[in-house]
Amino acid sequence: MRHLGRRGTFWVATCVAGAGLWTSAAPSLTYPLYGQEWDLDTTVTTSLFAVFPVALIVVLVFAADLPDRIGHRSSIQLGITASLAGAILFAVAPSVAWVFVARALTGAGVALSMGPATAVQVESTGDLRPGRAGTANTVATAIGVIAAALIGGTLIEYAPQPTRLNFAALAVVLALLLIMTAQIPGSSGQRTNIPPWRPARFTIEPGRRRAVLTGIAVVAASYAIGALMFSLGAQIGHALIGSSNAVTLGATIALFAVVIAVVAALARNLDARPAVTAGTLAAVAGLGVLIAAATGQSLVLFFAAAALLGAGYSLLFLGGLSLVSRLTTASTRASAFSAMYLLAYLAQAVTAPSLGTIASHTGLRTAVISGAVALSVLTATAALVALRTSPRGPASPQPDAFESPLAAAPLAAEAKPGGPTRP
Repeated sequence: MRHLGRRGTFWVATCVAGAGLWTSAAPSLTYPLYGQEWDLDTTVTTSLFAVFPVALIVVLVFAADLPDRIGHRSSIQLGITASLAGAILFAVAPSVAWVFVARALTGAGVALSMGPATAVQVESTGDLRPGRAGTANTVATAIGVIAAALIGGTLIEYAPQPTRLNFAALAVVLALLLIMTAQIPGSSGQRTNIPPWRPARFTIEPGRRRAVLTGIAVVAASYAIGALMFSLGAQIGHALIGSSNAVTLGATIALFAVVIAVVAALARNLDARPAVTAGTLAAVAGLGVLIAAATGQSLVLFFAAAALLGAGYSLLFLGGLSLVSRLTTASTRASAFSAMYLLAYLAQAVTAPSLGTIASHTGLRTAVISGAVALSVLTATAALVALRTSPRGPASPQPDAFESPLAAAPLAAEAKPGGPTRP
C-alpha cells in the first residue's frame, strides 16, 4: 500500500484529534432526549457522561505503553475502531445499557488514538516548525467540539431520529478516517526493547509533591467546570433557560469550546501566576452568571456564562499545567503530567454524577446553584493554595502536545520530546 507523505500524514493525524473531540462531545445534546425517551433521572444521564473519563482513566493506567508495543498507526486505528463501534452502538441503542457500553467504547477509543496521533503530528512536522502540531491541535479540537455541537444540534433539531442520526453521521466520519489512517507510515513509535507490561506508575520528586499537587488541583478544577458544561449544559438550557432548540443549545457548547481555544492561543506565553489568577476570576464570574441565567431564565446570560467559563477553563488549565511543568524535572515530568490528567478526569467522573444526584433529589435549579457555589469555592481555594505554594518566576517551556486544553488529557503518555514515554 502506498503511504502518505509528511504533509498528508500530518493532516490525517490532525483530523484524528478533531474527530476525537467530536466523539467525546457528540452525546452532550442527547442526554435530555435519553431522559425523556427512557424516563431516566438526571443521575443516570450525568453518569453516562462520567463513563467516558472512567474508561479513559482505565486505558491510561493499563495501556499507556501500547503505542510503544504496536506502533502509532496500529494504536490510532485500534482507537478509531473502538470509537466507531461506540458510535454505531449509540446509533442503534434500544436501551440505556447500550448507551453506557457505547460511551465506554468511545472513551477508550479516544484515549488509544489521540496520544499517538499527536506524536505522529509532531514527528511529521520535523524540527523546523515545532509549534505547528500544538497550534493545529488547538484548532482541530475546537472544530471537533463545534462539529459535535452544531452539526449534531442541526440533525437533532431538524432531521428524523434525533437520538440516532447524529451518531450515524459520526460513524461515517470515523469509518472514512479509519481508511485514511491506513495510509500513515506504520513503523513510527514501535520499539523492540520494551520492558514487561506493568500498570502506570507516577513519580513526583520528594519535597515538591505538595506544590505539584496544588498545580494539579487547579487543572482538576478546570475539568470539573468542563463536566458541568458538557454533562448538564443542554439540560440547563432546555429545562431552566426555556430553549428547546437543539441548535441554540449546541451553539452554547460551541461558544464554550471556541473561547477555550482562542484564550489558549492568546495566553500561550502567559506566566502561571497571572493565568491562574485570571482563570479563577473568570471561572467564578462565569459560575455566578450561570446562577443568574438559571434563576432568571435568560438565554443571553447563559451565553455569557458559557464564554466566561470557557475563558476560566482555559486559563486555569494552562496555569496549572505551567505550575506542574515548572516544579518537575525532565525525568519525572511525563509521570507528573500523567498523574495530573488522571486526577483531572477523575474530577470530571465525580462531578457529573454528583450534580446529577442532587438534581434528581432536589431539582436541576438547586443542583446548578449548589454546584456553581461549590465549584467557585473549590476553584478559588485551589488557586489560592497554588499561588501561595508555587515559586515565582517564568514558567518552563511546555511540551508541544499539551497546547490544546480540550485535547490534552489523552496525551499524557506522549509528554517527552523524541518519542513516547511511559509514566
